[in-house]
Amino acid sequence: MKKLLLTLTPLFLFTGCALTKSHVSLEYKSPMEAATIPEAENIHTALHVTDSRNDKKVVGHKKNGYGMQMASIHSKEDVATFLQNSITLELEKRGFQVNQTNLPHLHIDIELLKFYNDYKIGYFTADANSEVIFTIKVTDKENKIAYSRNINAQGTEGYNLLMGGKNAKLSLEDAVQSALKELFEDKAFLTALLPQTN
Repeated sequence: MKKLLLTLTPLFLFTGCALTKSHVSLEYKSPMEAATIPEAENIHTALHVTDSRNDKKVVGHKKNGYGMQMASIHSKEDVATFLQNSITLELEKRGFQVNQTNLPHLHIDIELLKFYNDYKIGYFTADANSEVIFTIKVTDKENKIAYSRNINAQGTEGYNLLMGGKNAKLSLEDAVQSALKELFEDKAFLTALLPQTN
């Protein structure tokens, strides 16, 4: 029986239309509670996300039951715009004004380096493992760097029988949530956005 299951598992995992390209619609749901920061209401920020990935459309690939890479998985939304909108949501929840003036107090520049889901096959199921990597830099009016760091976050959607777009989407969304949670829980980041007192 065990030999039969091991034989049939790759065939079962193969049945998810692995030869057909998938398009997924990404959604961001904030994993954090956030109170308005009183000092933030008068801070205007200019937020810009640059996508430096080689292939800006592909966010993963389907695989068959033998682990072979199959059809690509694409995001329906522009990934840089999706990330920018997600960060904007978190900033505005805290009271910051984003991209509302030509004379911002601060510039937030983000370079997206990786946004990809990869399926890892186990004995009978596969895990959708995603990774989101970006750099972030905050500069003031004089172009002085107030904050800079790299963010590397992972997301997982486990125990999947089909290695297609749906589970990749959930894993990628989980990775974005983890990335922004890491960023906004960094006190140095929020401090860099607020007026500095001597």
